Amino acid sequence: MAIRSRNFGLTQRPSPAASPLDTFQPMKTWMRRRGDRVRITTGKYAGRTGVVESNVFQNTADYPTELSNGFQVMLDTGEVVIVRYDQIGNCLR
Repeated sequence: MAIRSRNFGLTQRPSPAASPLDTFQPMKTWMRRRGDRVRITTGKYAGRTGVVESNVFQNTADYPTELSNGFQVMLDTGEVVIVRYDQIGNCLR
């Protein structure tokens, strides 16, 4: 049985010997890892720095009525905030 690709053409069926670990899947570009230092660039907490605690999909501090991909960030002041993925940048020391 063949599998349909995105362009709706038929492709070969994957080999049963191929493991999912054998294929390279790049990390999503918006995701950060726990412990990454970040600086919040826009919104209520603009200019503050902190550490990523987790990647989340939920309401954020600046957009409480919509769900979006974002981060739970522990600020240097000890406060924990949820910000959207496009509201942070790299923190250069």
